[in-house]
Amino acid sequence: MTRWTKVLVITIITIQCRLNVSGQVAWRKAQSWKLYNAGDSSFVISLDSLKGRKYYQLSTDSMKSFLDPVTMVSSDIQPNWMGAYLITCIVDSETRKVLISYYGGFFYDEKSRRYYQIPASKKDDWRNYLDACLISIQ
Repeated sequence: MTRWTKVLVITIITIQCRLNVSGQVAWRKAQSWKLYNAGDSSFVISLDSLKGRKYYQLSTDSMKSFLDPVTMVSSDIQPNWMGAYLITCIVDSETRKVLISYYGGFFYDEKSRRYYQIPASKKDDWRNYLDACLISIQ
């Protein structure tokens, strides 16, 4: 193996390790949060199907405040859903579909297939904020 091949292999391994160390998305870096009025189809509608649909542009500062701190839920736990807000955001130049629980204070990132939890003390304010924004779409 040549010296440059070794350097390339080490670089690729290092990048992969950095991406997989925690597996957690850098939610604080997320931008362009959009809330859609998808109703019961929130769970089944695809990201591509959202193009051209009405949405409400959420405040990035507000979303960051609700998501600070956010913790990843163990993959062994499957939270109970009673409806969801359908939201998209951009993280690292990639649009992600996020389902936020109406009542549970948790959300699901479709790309990573992971659940995340916000602090219980912020749950009601988060729901009130999203409800008020959702009304603006209708």
